[in-house]
Amino acid sequence: MTPIKELSGLNPELKKLEQRQSTRRIQPPESKPGQEAGATKSAGGIPQDKVSISREAKTLYSQKISAEEYARLLDGIKTLTNEEKEKIQERIRTGRYNRDDVYQIVANRLVRSGTVGRSPESPAGESLNEVADRVQGGYYDSDEVIDTITERLLNSGDL
Repeated sequence: MTPIKELSGLNPELKKLEQRQSTRRIQPPESKPGQEAGATKSAGGIPQDKVSISREAKTLYSQKISAEEYARLLDGIKTLTNEEKEKIQERIRTGRYNRDDVYQIVANRLVRSGTVGRSPESPAGESLNEVADRVQGGYYDSDEVIDTITERLLNSGDL
């Protein structure tokens, strides 16, 4: 034999010995014959794998799902552009909103929003009845109140 033929791996004598011996599978001590290590058998006798997920992985997955949900919700929020805000402010300056029907619409939206009487900015904690009385009495017709309501509506994105 030349030295090059011996580079092929095992010695030919060892290959012959290996071919004569039957190959048998060695099982880890904790597993039974026919069962893979780390697997359990189901009721039908089919091996099943067990997977353990760490608490940290579960937390990270939960945070990922929450972040995706928040991103989806944020995509659905309508915000006013600067052009839209300027257009509304111009309408306020020209008096377009100084009409009874507009006051009624704004008052109805405020009542339906549920923020009236619960606003932390409202020290008096106005009830709906108080608001209705003030609307009837003309309290909300003052320029200061109209400007405040308009600014709150602009900031809330309801318009």
